[in-house]
Amino acid sequence: MPPSARPAADSSRSRSATAGSPWSVACGTAIRSAREAGRTAPDTDLDLAVELVYGPLHYRRQYRLGPLTHDHADHLVDAAVRALDPSATSGGSNA
Repeated sequence: MPPSARPAADSSRSRSATAGSPWSVACGTAIRSAREAGRTAPDTDLDLAVELVYGPLHYRRQYRLGPLTHDHADHLVDAAVRALDPSATSGGSNA
């Protein structure tokens, strides 16, 4: 679908943060807090950000790759927030 045909995302309110599983609600709340604290871009799409975290959780559960723990979910949220950080540079070396 071309970008012009897509519905506009409401960046002030997220479906994932207000409905769904307890995991997705908690994830949406954490990412919204990070956005409000300036740790992600102000226009971060919360639904997409939740999917970045929820996908690996579902994959882990579906294929029984390990337990679904709060610690693991926290690590995934932290990784997503770092990936959405507007101050992060790309293309740099890890040296």
